[in-house]
Amino acid sequence: MKNEIINNKNSLFLIFNWKLKKVYEKMFYSLTKEFELTQNEIDVLLFLYNNSLLNTARDIARYRAMSKSMISKSVDSLSCLP
Repeated sequence: MKNEIINNKNSLFLIFNWKLKKVYEKMFYSLTKEFELTQNEIDVLLFLYNNSLLNTARDIARYRAMSKSMISKSVDSLSCLP
């Protein structure tokens, strides 16, 4: 019985996080289209803007739960913008 309660709480937590992520992405949808950026590029820009002292791929990966390779790809794409 106790394990069922824990599993239900875990499931609810995961569902809530998934829905929250979808709402977050919808908030930035118009920006992705207007500026032709990916959600990951926007996430990197926002993180760096809000956390000027945390400016390495390691920092972003740690706090945004993104892979370092995805961060690198996003930064490379952003550096090619006019």
